[in-house]
Amino acid sequence: MKNILFLIMLCLVQVAQAQQSPQLEYIKIWNFLKYYHPDLASSKVDADSLFLAHIESPDLAINSTVAVLTAELKTVPGTNPQATDKQEVLTKNQNFDWYLHHPALLKKYKQKLSSIYRNRHRDTAHFYVPSLSYTQDIPNERNYKIKKDENPPLGLRLLTLAKIKGAIDYLYPHKYLMAVDAEAQFDQLVHAAMACTNRLEFDRILAKAVSSMEDSHAFRFQEQLSSRRDIFNSGYYAPFGFHVTPDALLITAIIDSARCAEAQIRVGDRIQQINGMAISQVLNEKKSLLSVSNINGLHHHLADYQQNLIWPDSKPQKQLHIQQEGTSDLRIAHVSFLNPRDTLEAKKIIAYIRQTKQQGQPASIFNDRYAYFKIDETFTMIDDVQDDLVDKHMQAILDTAAKKEAIIFDMRGYPDWGGFVYHYIYGFFGPRKNYFARYYQQNLANIGTFHYQDAAESYFPALTEKQSKHYPGKVFILVNAETLSASEWNTMNLQHIFPQAVTVGEQTAGADGDIKKLMLPLGYSLVFTGNAVYYPNGQQTQKTGIRIDRHVQRSDRDIIQGRDVALEIVTQELMR
Repeated sequence: MKNILFLIMLCLVQVAQAQQSPQLEYIKIWNFLKYYHPDLASSKVDADSLFLAHIESPDLAINSTVAVLTAELKTVPGTNPQATDKQEVLTKNQNFDWYLHHPALLKKYKQKLSSIYRNRHRDTAHFYVPSLSYTQDIPNERNYKIKKDENPPLGLRLLTLAKIKGAIDYLYPHKYLMAVDAEAQFDQLVHAAMACTNRLEFDRILAKAVSSMEDSHAFRFQEQLSSRRDIFNSGYYAPFGFHVTPDALLITAIIDSARCAEAQIRVGDRIQQINGMAISQVLNEKKSLLSVSNINGLHHHLADYQQNLIWPDSKPQKQLHIQQEGTSDLRIAHVSFLNPRDTLEAKKIIAYIRQTKQQGQPASIFNDRYAYFKIDETFTMIDDVQDDLVDKHMQAILDTAAKKEAIIFDMRGYPDWGGFVYHYIYGFFGPRKNYFARYYQQNLANIGTFHYQDAAESYFPALTEKQSKHYPGKVFILVNAETLSASEWNTMNLQHIFPQAVTVGEQTAGADGDIKKLMLPLGYSLVFTGNAVYYPNGQQTQKTGIRIDRHVQRSDRDIIQGRDVALEIVTQELMR
């Protein structure tokens, strides 16, 4: 029975491969050579030139593609033994079934590709991969400086998609978490790129390609798009503030009282439809254009009034289906939106944005019962301190914190000072061997795999006079969708330093690990998660986010009133 199931699955894989466009197969073979063949990996042959020389050939059948792309490459010697990596290696992404089981690919070409892989480039000096794992910029990728409103020629359109595909297949450690039909969706984008006739269409294709990574580190890719305003219909702003839920927009503030009064819009109302489109449909459409690791992150970004990404069309007036607070009745309202090109209306937009940015907690609080630290404002503690006095100053602050009944770490933001947790919190409170995570970096001997980093400095600094102080008090860690990347990493660190810590809040961004930055041919930069992070027990953090002990559920009234429910839970706990 198992053999029959295996054969059925193998047939399905082969059918899917046979149905892929020849252009996608060309892209995959080219990326394979780019990252493995010594001639390309050492820059003896320019990868871009090789791609552009043949991509528009009338014969892109897979055998012809392998033949033409390898024709001018040196034959790889067959004597290079397989290297064994002494460290644990993450190999979840590496799968060569696409050529090994391709029904149309001749045996000699399968053997040729396998020989290239066995005798691949293993030097740390790879022309297209950073030699240092923490380096952000991916080297030697070219900007072709196409005009912002110009539809690139076909070769460059396909080269741009090829580089995104290469990043996914060889440089992105979490490809295995992408949708099961991601390859088929990418093939559809290749077809669309071949047929597109203007820059707007192509920018939309690129947004969809990047969104398929489902990586919040890549979220800001959309900010660079020449056609951003048209893709996201961001030309007009709502005359009200709002919060995004799975099935409605909750009105949280009135920005233009006259317009809202005319439409009978009140704080607490819930918008169910926009111009006939249900909010759930709007969210699905936006998800296909924005790279986010989880749905909580999508809601968070779409609720950002300044980004203005939520609207499904560019009409200055919208028909809204509104459920009034406290009732189940729906009514229709026609609402005129604010035009940022009008001076008076722009002032209202700017005033509201400034108001929302000013909300929040102070940088740090010390009272009789607890010490509170805000991760995105820790540097203010040493702003006016001479460099040679910082250690002494931080020692005094942490001495004071250690005497409190509780310590609260507010991780709802991006760290403004890497040394606060890594050096000072660890140095004062942490165990000497503070291996709080499993950190995987690109394996330069086998691109597309990632090896475990056991070097101590990845997790904690070398402090010659370290004497940890056990803290017996309560520790609370506050998190939400703004707990992203280094903030998630530092949260894991704090959870390990303080085993008694209770993490309170909402799902975090789910995008941990160092970022990589890939220059694309049109001048756009693709930023994405380049190294992988797990808990010591192997628990995943990408997409799922950081481990939370007490999940916070906010009511409509909580959101409208701007209540910090997570902090309230903590303070109530301390009052017991």
